[in-house]
Formats: sequence, C-alpha cells, structure tokens
Amino acid sequence: MKITNINKQSKENLLNSKLQSEHAFGLVELLFSIGLIAIIALGVGANIVTTFRSHKSVLVSEALGDLAVERIERYSSINPLEMDNSSHDDNENNLKVPYISTIEFTRVTDITVNADSSRSVSVTVTCNHPSYTNKTLTLETTFIRW
Repeated sequence: MKITNINKQSKENLLNSKLQSEHAFGLVELLFSIGLIAIIALGVGANIVTTFRSHKSVLVSEALGDLAVERIERYSSINPLEMDNSSHDDNENNLKVPYISTIEFTRVTDITVNADSSRSVSVTVTCNHPSYTNKTLTLETTFIRW
C-alpha cells in the first residue's frame, strides 16, 4: 500500500509542477497582440487606398491619350490641303470616356498651315477633375501634302 500512495503522490506533484510552469495569456500580452494587429491592418489599409488612387490616376492618363489619339486619327483621314488654319480648329468641353464616366475632359485642337503647305495638328487634352488638375497631354503631328 505504501507503494501506491507514493506513486499517487508523485503523480500529483508532477502534475502540479507542470501546471505551475504553464502560463496563459495575460491582459498585457492580449492588448499587445491586438495593438500589433491594428498597426498591421492600418498599414494594409493605407496601401489599399494608395493603390486605388494610383489606379484612378492611370485611368485618367489613359483617357487623356485615348482622346488625343482619337482626334489625331480623325484628321489623318482628311486631305491636308482641305485643312486650313481655322476651319478644323476645335474646342470641346465636358468630354467623357466610358471607363471613367465620372471625370470630364477638355480637348483643344489647333491646326497650322506651314510654309511647305503641310499641316501641323496639335491636340491638347486636359482633365477637369479637381484631383487631377495637373493632368494635361499634348500630341502634335504634321501631315504633308498628298
């Protein structure tokens, strides 16, 4: 009988020593973990906002190019001798493109007759949105006589 009491007592001592060496999360560790997760979430959120802004800026730049190239291509099909200094000049306001319909653009076209009878066409497209006021694109080309 003594042997079983010793075995029981040693098992209880072993169990008590294991329980004393193990610790649960305290309030400080929990608050620290929550704070660390919050800092990481703020960083990820800021990156997402920056990504969306950059994407919109790229779309605006693409729209500027599309509107300018569209006008240049239209004039490439016209006989340069039929274009004079003022007949094809154009100022278009409130233009929109399908993929960003919330932003409006202004397109100004200027045609100049050169001394060699060629025609220089300049197309300037400007974004009218207050967040992208510095976005302007100018394309120029020269059409020689046919």
